[in-house]
Amino acid sequence: LDEARPYLAVAPTVVRVAADVPLPDAGTALPRTPRDPVALEELAGRWGLGGSLQRLLTTLAA
Repeated sequence: LDEARPYLAVAPTVVRVAADVPLPDAGTALPRTPRDPVALEELAGRWGLGGSLQRLLTTLAA
């Protein structure tokens, strides 16, 4: 976030944020495992996310 400080300072003038959109109540807990592991593996293969995905899954499982 600190590195993005210059962008964040001007972002409101570049990107309009909708503040009046109703949002559903959502939990803030992160999942421990993927909902659809097969689909996730397919996406990881398609987009070359192998190492990054493994680090994420390891972190979520901890």
